[in-house]
Amino acid sequence: MAVEDLTVKGLAGGRLAKSVQDAGWGGFLQMLAYKAESAGRKLCAVDPRGTSQTCVCGAKVPKRLADREHVCTACGWMASRDHVSAQVILERARTVPSSANVGEVRPCLA
Repeated sequence: MAVEDLTVKGLAGGRLAKSVQDAGWGGFLQMLAYKAESAGRKLCAVDPRGTSQTCVCGAKVPKRLADREHVCTACGWMASRDHVSAQVILERARTVPSSANVGEVRPCLA
C-alpha cells in the first residue's frame, strides 16, 4: 500500500485547507497504517514530488493543473492524470526494501 508523504500542515494552510481538515487526513493515515499492519502489509509513504508530471515508464510529461489527461510521448500511454499519478506512487513504493517496517506512516526504508 502506498500514499504520498504529504505535509498535512502545509496543505491545511493553502487552497485545500477546508477539504484537508474535513477529510481528517492525518487520522485517515493512522487508520490506514493500523489496518495495513493488522493485515500483515506495509504502508509506504513516498516522495510526492513529480507524481503528476512523470509517466510510469520514467519519462517526464509536463502538464498544467488544468490538463486532466496524461499522454506520454515516450511510451504512448494515455490515461487520466490521477490514474497515472497513482501508478507512479505505487511504483515508487515497490522500489523500497522488503524489510521495511509497518505500523506508522513513514518512508519505507530499511
